[in-house]
Amino acid sequence: MFDTKLILKAAGLVASTANGTGIEVGEGKISARMVIDVSAIEIDTGDEKYVLHLVGGDDSDFTNSTSLGSIEVGGSTSGIEGNVDSEIGRFEIPVSNEKGGVIYPHVRLRTIISGTVGTGINFSAYLSER
Repeated sequence: MFDTKLILKAAGLVASTANGTGIEVGEGKISARMVIDVSAIEIDTGDEKYVLHLVGGDDSDFTNSTSLGSIEVGGSTSGIEGNVDSEIGRFEIPVSNEKGGVIYPHVRLRTIISGTVGTGINFSAYLSER
């Protein structure tokens, strides 16, 4: 089952570091999967790096926030773990809105981009039940 209220990012291009729109997941602990569907990724020079974080916040302004889970994709010389260029496709990361005993009722996607990036990465992201 797919809940449109749990969309972190609609399909589209990201070419610079950006924060997504926050969504409220509630005061209770959730266990979910962050599903990332990458349809295009620029790795022309090999040093492009894209880090996608699920960020938890204590309020809708993310006054106090922390990474709840992340994935790195990019070129093989970008500093990502391993020595193979990332491919397009689906990535699923187990996540929770609890970290260190603290529940974060708001979450958003943060994309951090580094390297020689021209076009960037095209993807969508959402939360799904584990």
